[in-house]
Amino acid sequence: MLAVEVVSPFTRTMDRRGKHGLYAAVGIASYWRVERGPDDRPVVHTFRLHPVSGVYAPSPERRTDTHQLVASVPFPVNIDLRSPIEV
Repeated sequence: MLAVEVVSPFTRTMDRRGKHGLYAAVGIASYWRVERGPDDRPVVHTFRLHPVSGVYAPSPERRTDTHQLVASVPFPVNIDLRSPIEV
């Protein structure tokens, strides 16, 4: 399972500090937090639930120095966050 939290300017503190604990408590294995970066592009922080401690830790493939979302869990993904999204 995956939970994706999009941080809102109005609920930033709760989005960053509180909600992930609720997801961990129900056993959601992967958690991504999406925020607006200083260049107005999305920044995605990826976390995995530690099976013993029950606490989220940054995913090993986490890359915050680029504008790429790279993850292998819960599914493989490699997204250029600078690209416009087409719907």
